[in-house]
Amino acid sequence: MGNKGFSILEVLVAMILLSIIVSGMLATFSIVGKGPGKLDLPELKGLIFARDTLEKLKNNVSEDPARGGDPTRRGYAPLVDSDPNPANGTTYSDPTGNPSFTRTYTVYDMDINSDGITDCKKVTVKVTW
Repeated sequence: MGNKGFSILEVLVAMILLSIIVSGMLATFSIVGKGPGKLDLPELKGLIFARDTLEKLKNNVSEDPARGGDPTRRGYAPLVDSDPNPANGTTYSDPTGNPSFTRTYTVYDMDINSDGITDCKKVTVKVTW
């Protein structure tokens, strides 16, 4: 009863938890992955452009003219699916400011419960270089 220390079961559980945490961290670093200090990789720039587009679209709720927003503000991007066929979506071009990259996004109106009313929007972003 006076034993001090950890049982083998406690040590095994701790090692399993530590290995899960470390593998998650390594997976995160593999996105940047091809070596430290190479922040000019096209893949990373593409990821940044895609994230920037999604951030602009996320902020559109407050800039939507139908909600009293100001679409002339810098960074506003349309979030309207004007195609009557919901499978097609509407594609927009979003300039990157870098001639080597092109960025487009497609907006789809999603009717989840088939009542004819848009329940949410699906957005896909494509960055090419």
